[in-house]
Amino acid sequence: MLRQLPEKMIFYLSVHDFSTGSALFLYSSIGGIGSSI
Repeated sequence: MLRQLPEKMIFYLSVHDFSTGSALFLYSSIGGIGSSI
C-alpha cells in the first residue's frame, strides 16, 4: 500500500501537469491566433 502510493502520486501529478500544460498551450495558441487577426 505505502509502496504503491508514491507511484500513484507521481502518475497523477504527471497526468495533471500534462493536461494543464496542453490546456495552457491550446489557450495560448488560440489567444495568439486571435490577437494576430
